[in-house]
Amino acid sequence: MKKKCILALGTLIVTSFLSVGQAFAATYTVQKGDTLYSISKKYNTSVSELQKLNKLNSTTIRVGQKLTVPDQKGSNGSSSSQSSWSVKADKVINEAKKHVGKKYRYGGTGPSSFDCSGFTQYVYKNSIGYSLPRVSSDQAKRGKSTGKSLSNLRKGDLMVFKENGRVFHVAIYMGNGKMIHAASSKTGVSIADVNNVYWKPRFAEGRRLF
Repeated sequence: MKKKCILALGTLIVTSFLSVGQAFAATYTVQKGDTLYSISKKYNTSVSELQKLNKLNSTTIRVGQKLTVPDQKGSNGSSSSQSSWSVKADKVINEAKKHVGKKYRYGGTGPSSFDCSGFTQYVYKNSIGYSLPRVSSDQAKRGKSTGKSLSNLRKGDLMVFKENGRVFHVAIYMGNGKMIHAASSKTGVSIADVNNVYWKPRFAEGRRLF
C-alpha cells in the first residue's frame, strides 16, 4: 500500500510539472513569409529567446517547421497568464503615450515638458516604479544589454543612441518597429520608426530593465 501511494504521488508530481510547462509554451508552424523577427513580435518575445527555445544556431527557418513559442494564453484561453515583463511593458508604453505631443525642453523632467532622458526617467518611474538616473549616459548603463541588433528588442526596452562613440539620446521601444521619445523642439514627445534613416544608424544597443 505504501509503495502504491509513493508511486501515485510521483505520477502526480510529474503530471503537474508537465502541465505547468505546457502552460508557458506552445507550438507554431512556420508560414510562407515568416521570419524569426516577425514571429517574435507576434508572441511578444525576442529573436534570441526564440533561438534559445528552439536551439537554433541561426535565424534561418523553413515553411512547415515547428517552433516552440511562448504561450500568450492561460488554460482558460484568456490572456490572464501574460508574462510579468509584458504586463510591465504595457504599463510603460501606456504611460509614455499619455505624453505624446508635449513639448521638448532641454533639462525638462515633466510632466509638462521633457528632454529625452527626463522623459524616460519620468515614464519608467511613474508606470512601474523603476528609477533611472537623470542623464542618458548613466541610463545606458542600467539593466542588461540586448546588443546592437534591433531584432533583439522587445517592448519596454530602453533604446540607446550614440554619435562619435558618445551616448546622446535614449528612447523607449514600443514593439512592432516603433519607439517613443522626446526627440527635439520640433517634434516634442512623438512616436517614430526605429528604421528611420536618422535613428537607425545611430542605434547603439537596447537595455533590458525588467
